[in-house]
Amino acid sequence: MSDKKGFIVTDIPRTCLDCQFCYEIHEGIEACCSIMNNPNDTSLMREIDKDYCQEKPDWCPIKEFPDKKPLYAENGDRALDWEFNVGWNSCVTKMERGTL
Repeated sequence: MSDKKGFIVTDIPRTCLDCQFCYEIHEGIEACCSIMNNPNDTSLMREIDKDYCQEKPDWCPIKEFPDKKPLYAENGDRALDWEFNVGWNSCVTKMERGTL
């Protein structure tokens, strides 16, 4: 198994039903997430234990990108960590575009 990590850029759905990774077993009754393994099961999917038509579970693997950092203070001066923030913001922009 590789110890490298990766990510998939996708729109964040409001509910599991709107998600491209949601797999319905019994329409409107039971569904699984095809990208989340259940630690107590060796299958490739995890059962969605919430009302997946209305909301997402807390364990949903799709997360928002981090916020960008401010480059300038309110008085117009450069932020204290300006160079770090420029790099951070560039990385977040590339992730959002899927070009990282």
